[in-house]
Amino acid sequence: MNESSKSRMITAAVVLLGLVVLLQLGLLLQRQMNRPAPEARWNPADEMEAMQSRINRMFDADEGWAQLEITPGLSLHDEESGYVITVNLPGVDQSGIHVSLNQSILELLVEQDTSTRTTTPGGATVRESHQTSRFERHLRLPGATTNPADVQAVFEKGVLKILVPKASEEPAREVQVKAGG
Repeated sequence: MNESSKSRMITAAVVLLGLVVLLQLGLLLQRQMNRPAPEARWNPADEMEAMQSRINRMFDADEGWAQLEITPGLSLHDEESGYVITVNLPGVDQSGIHVSLNQSILELLVEQDTSTRTTTPGGATVRESHQTSRFERHLRLPGATTNPADVQAVFEKGVLKILVPKASEEPAREVQVKAGG
């Protein structure tokens, strides 16, 4: 072997050794990065307790389903006589329904207060809760509407039906132009 070949072999061995060292350092660093910190280790008991707490809150009348906002079903039909708006409001008291018409915007406001009380067989109150629900909707009606006094609203069997008559269309008329001055 000549000197040039020995030199190339030594250089190749040093480069290969350097690559092996770099690879080992990379693997060590990767293991350290993937290892959780001692205070952040996964604890299955904590996970189960957190899940149980979420499930309990979901079924708790004070915190879960009762606080979900549900938008009632609403439909708007353009009929020849006017606009017919139907809103499904099951379980709502009529006194909490407010309808108004401002120009061509129909405003619907529904408010309801509910109370629940849980008592023991002896009559002592164990739990009492009060909740206020509110639904508000503004509908821009597509055409000209009539006088707000002509709007009719009927609430029957949990369904609110609103009739907004259309304004009568007057034929176009020519306006006489007068000379100024």
